[in-house]
Amino acid sequence: MRQNAAAFEVVLDYFVAPIVGMREFKRRIAQFQSYDLLFTPCDEAFIYLVLENNYDRWMDMFESSRKAAAEGNRLGKSPWEVKSLVKTRYTEGGQQRPQVDNGSDYGWQQSKGWTDAGIQRYNELFGLVKENRLRYRKTLEDWFARQKAEELSKSKETKTKGRDC
Repeated sequence: MRQNAAAFEVVLDYFVAPIVGMREFKRRIAQFQSYDLLFTPCDEAFIYLVLENNYDRWMDMFESSRKAAAEGNRLGKSPWEVKSLVKTRYTEGGQQRPQVDNGSDYGWQQSKGWTDAGIQRYNELFGLVKENRLRYRKTLEDWFARQKAEELSKSKETKTKGRDC
């Protein structure tokens, strides 16, 4: 969480906006009122739950794509074609197991939602996030200051580009 500032900034840079919604997140930054309103403890706990749930599968997909690229088998193929047989921790569904009936290598299951263990883990993460937000508030403040500076810099670049004539 926030005690590792570099890891927390990765969460902020890559996971918060997709969970909250990119437009909504940018609107919240633009109309800043409070750090707690950028994303809620519920949003943050859900991000950590999704990361825990999918980490092993994503790492397997990454290693599989690296291995295939090294063997030269992936030339011209989309990275989204990488499949994994590794199960998620707290959900059932997705590309997980071979299907014998139609001869394809991978089959899809309908998502069955979060398991009881997943719901319990979310509740634990929610409690940890609330404590962590109080203890490590400065990490978010520093990140937010950089975000505002970047937005200001981008808007100045856009305004000055038309003046080169």
